[in-house]
Amino acid sequence: MTRESDSNEPAADAARAVGRGLLWVVIAVVVVLEMFLIGPLGLIIVIPALLAIWFAVGFTAGGPAAGA
Repeated sequence: MTRESDSNEPAADAARAVGRGLLWVVIAVVVVLEMFLIGPLGLIIVIPALLAIWFAVGFTAGGPAAGA
């Protein structure tokens, strides 16, 4: 299953891809730092919080008001 582009502009698609990649890098850094600072039990708090943020961003991105 391939995902079609929302726009016809390659620059916008590239910027979106870079933004998503940067988001994954930030998430990985946060999880690694959290493991050292809080410990493994802190993952019980951090992972659900990151998932909630990820779902919230996914539901709001590209909605009816996008580009308005």
